Amino acid sequence: TYTGTEFFSYGFSSEVGDPDCVLTFRHDAVEIQDDTCPSCTWVFDVTSTFDAENSFDDGTCDALAADAQLFYAFTTDYGGEPRLLYYNASYADWAPFAYTDFTGAAGAVTWYTGFVDYPYEYNGETWSATNYWFGDAEIVPGEAPAR
Repeated sequence: TYTGTEFFSYGFSSEVGDPDCVLTFRHDAVEIQDDTCPSCTWVFDVTSTFDAENSFDDGTCDALAADAQLFYAFTTDYGGEPRLLYYNASYADWAPFAYTDFTGAAGAVTWYTGFVDYPYEYNGETWSATNYWFGDAEIVPGEAPAR
């Protein structure tokens, strides 16, 4: 199993450090056996619960501000690097989602993807763009039921 938190930050502003939203999600996950990801060390069925109390949204991120059921997997070697993968149901395949410090062992793990306060030229001015995911979890080994 794993328990953790995932954050999403998004913004496009003339001010650095001024996101339109910062969403918080609580994760509770159960390890599953999944033959579709043979290089994965851990595969999880994740219940992602939107935490409105610890989130901010000016309306820009309303579509993401909701509970979700996800499939995440950790591998130590995706193109030579550890990665967090997610199951893309539209393509019926695993896709890379984020960089991670995953070592293959149980314990604390973090992941991240995107950019924060990236300078972007807009109407002759420099604006700040943010589109960033960050997560952390504690992986605890257990029995893995089949998916």
